[in-house]
Amino acid sequence: MDDEFKLSTDETMRRLRTIAQAPGELQWRLDLLSTLERMRIQQEVSNRGILQMLVRMRKDVSHITPVKLAKLVNAQLEEKLKPRDRDVNRLWKASIWLLEKAATIGIGVVCTLIGLKALR
Repeated sequence: MDDEFKLSTDETMRRLRTIAQAPGELQWRLDLLSTLERMRIQQEVSNRGILQMLVRMRKDVSHITPVKLAKLVNAQLEEKLKPRDRDVNRLWKASIWLLEKAATIGIGVVCTLIGLKALR
């Protein structure tokens, strides 16, 4: 009997054992039938709940098209990359400033060397 019915909960198995031990085969079959019917109804109710949740989820995400999803992802990436871009811009400006100062000093040194050679 236990091998025929592989049910999920221990409580259901206990109920079925109790039914099986009750006197009278007809009564046992009717009780077993009603228990299986209750289990079927409970399964249908849970399936309906899952399907309703799935429909609600589909409605919630139906407005998101692949283009909108790509835009959302790009916006999030840009938000995360802003600090890095800000640091890169600061380093770029600092290097340009340093290059300008080095060029000014280099031009001054070259002009001084040319002036000293011209005087000799």
